[in-house]
Amino acid sequence: MAPSYEEVSRESGSLEDEEKTSFLPHQSRAREPSTYTQRQPWLWTLIGLNLVVLLCSLATLFLAFSVRSEPAAQATERNALLKQTSAYSPILDEFDIPLKMVHSKVSFLDNSSIYTSLPSDEVDAAWETLAPLQRVYLTTEQVIKLGKDPALTVRANNNPDLHIGVLNGMHEIHCLNVIRQNLHRDYYWPDGIRSPVHWIHLYHCVDLVLQALMCSGNVDVVTYNWMETQPDPFFDFSINRMCRDFDHILEWQKTGLSNETDDAWRVGGETEIPAPPLLKAMNAQDSQSRVFTHDDPALTGSIGV
Repeated sequence: MAPSYEEVSRESGSLEDEEKTSFLPHQSRAREPSTYTQRQPWLWTLIGLNLVVLLCSLATLFLAFSVRSEPAAQATERNALLKQTSAYSPILDEFDIPLKMVHSKVSFLDNSSIYTSLPSDEVDAAWETLAPLQRVYLTTEQVIKLGKDPALTVRANNNPDLHIGVLNGMHEIHCLNVIRQNLHRDYYWPDGIRSPVHWIHLYHCVDLVLQALMCSGNVDVVTYNWMETQPDPFFDFSINRMCRDFDHILEWQKTGLSNETDDAWRVGGETEIPAPPLLKAMNAQDSQSRVFTHDDPALTGSIGV
């Protein structure tokens, strides 16, 4: 029993000593800096890098979500892809215009198309069918979206709330037809050019078609072949094109637009834009008095009113 008692006594003494000393003031002693404290700058650098990676990951996730959700949003909007590559046109909200891949079979030596055939009534009818200049009726809001002043645009007399227009694509084809006709002036104007506006109209059409081609910025690639009898590489104009379905556009124009052409006439009091001096000079000419050439003073502007 004694050893056990003695052990307890020693422990009790130790506790007593500790209790006594615990009330004594402690002497402060300097601590050596720990390894953890020394490495703190590197830790903050690591945390900063992790935050940067996290922010980049969140940004990438957000962009990926946006890109994935964009096609879904476009799917609900009519002609969404075409609107991204077009200026505003109310026609893009009227009907769906499909895109289709077309293999263009164009040969330098093949003029079998009716559109490139020699002039005839059949050829003229084909070109007229290809580009009917039918009326498009626009609201004032649509005219403003087109960047036009509704106070100056012509309104339909039978419906003054609507403004009249035509599809520019059809006008461009009309201009190409004018250029074609001028390749055969003896057929279309056997008595010579009797209109002082003829050449202005022709050069306007050349400029308009050029602007349309430059605006499209076609980057399709034409390759070459070696052809018998030809010393130089020969063009192969057969290419693949991604096209708007023109037949679909033409069908909509024929069925969805009015054939009315006599729907706008002067009633007096219309706001007019000023006529250029050259137009005044040409209007003053007698179209039956002489033949007008491409270098006519009425064209060059050196003739007086």
